[in-house]
Formats: sequence, structure tokens, C-alpha cells
Amino acid sequence: MNGDSLYLNSLYQLRNPGEGPVRAVLLQGGIGLIRVNSFFGDSVLISRSWEDALKLFKDYSVTQLIIDVRPNGGGSPNLATYFAGSFYKKSFVLTQSYQATKDGQFGVCWWRDSRSITYPMG
Repeated sequence: MNGDSLYLNSLYQLRNPGEGPVRAVLLQGGIGLIRVNSFFGDSVLISRSWEDALKLFKDYSVTQLIIDVRPNGGGSPNLATYFAGSFYKKSFVLTQSYQATKDGQFGVCWWRDSRSITYPMG
């Protein structure tokens, strides 16, 4: 079937429909794996799942971390910004949006807050 071909040749094969939005796995050698399946949906559930995963790895003294976002189809950029804040002690600008003017110059977007600022967690 055509659908089988699409599935086998895409990132859809990495998704498990029974898996939550964030999955934590403790690997051999003190390595933690967090699979972020989606930034779309219940942002409270997703952020709590992320925090639970980080707490689990802290409790097990994980020294290395792999964050796998390959099966992630997108969603809220605010969640990605929140996740990034898990690894820094100071706030910083993670992204800034620009738009082209009619004469081909670029300027900061006027129609929305053009910056994503990452705030440290905890």
C-alpha cells in the first residue's frame, strides 16, 4: 500500500501511539534518554512530564543526557523554550523573529513579541 511506504520512509515509524508526549528512559552507563514526541497538546501535561523526567535522572545521578525530538511534529514553541531553560542558570533570548520590508530590508516583527526568552527552571 502507498501508506505503508510513507510510514516506512518517514519519522512516523518512530512514534508509538501509546506513548505520552515525553518519555524518559534510563540507559546503561548512567545515560538518560528523553524522547519528546510532541510540543502540541496539553502543555501542563507535557511540561510536568519533562520535569518528572529530569527529576528521575537527577535522582539516579545521570551524567549524560540524550534528547530525541525526531518523532516530534511540532507544536508550541513556548514549550521548547521552557525545556531549554532547564539547562541554564541565567535568562537569555533563544529566538527573535524578523520580517522583510517592502524594500528587502529586515526588521523586528512589529505585530507580536518577537523574542522567546528562556528562564531558568528551579
